Amino acid sequence: MSVGTNYAVDLVQKIGLQPKTIFDVGANIGQTVDFYRNIYPKASIYSFEPIPKTFSKLQKYCSQKNGVHCFNIAFGETTESMDIEVVKDETSVTNSLSNEFQANLKKDSESYETVRIKVEMLDDFVKKNDIPQIDLLKIDTEGYEIAVLNGVEKLLASGKVSAIICEAGFMRSNSRNTYFGDINDLLEQHGYSLFGIYEMGHIGFIKARHYGNLLYISKDYRENKYKNWQIGY
Repeated sequence: MSVGTNYAVDLVQKIGLQPKTIFDVGANIGQTVDFYRNIYPKASIYSFEPIPKTFSKLQKYCSQKNGVHCFNIAFGETTESMDIEVVKDETSVTNSLSNEFQANLKKDSESYETVRIKVEMLDDFVKKNDIPQIDLLKIDTEGYEIAVLNGVEKLLASGKVSAIICEAGFMRSNSRNTYFGDINDLLEQHGYSLFGIYEMGHIGFIKARHYGNLLYISKDYRENKYKNWQIGY
């Protein structure tokens, strides 16, 4: 299987990382919980969803699943409570804290409702809950990825996040997704290197709105634990 097919499998087979602690930022109703559980049966999964109605569905779905911890919060670069507009359908995967999404929703008052959410910095959450290491940080926040990453700079700088998978767009004109170059520049500053691009979505390719998931590996893991899967060292 070539790189770019399944990042969860590549983490184990090509990178040699068997995640014990997974952070799922933007968990929605828990679509990725079983995906991770099947591949990493012993991992602790922390699922985060800020929209109250959506979180209720997430919590209900995960209530009987061992090792899954659900939190009704968003991550960003500040600690605050804020009012945001969200799509009324609580299962929607398009909700976002990004300015672009919020501005567009306000144009159609029939499609959204206002909710209050809690925002924390990921650095603070990890410290408060005494979590020494994140093996896999998954971020799917529909254009809010940079704010999430800005709130985890201490962990990134210390190499305490081994792998990051996050969604990105490939043209700056795609305002719906965070631009690949911005994510790459930020993570490169902290020593992270791009390993592969996964799940390329071409639905919006005609208007350059295509996107994919980027897998980054920390400098600490690369230099101390990684063995090249092609040549064995």
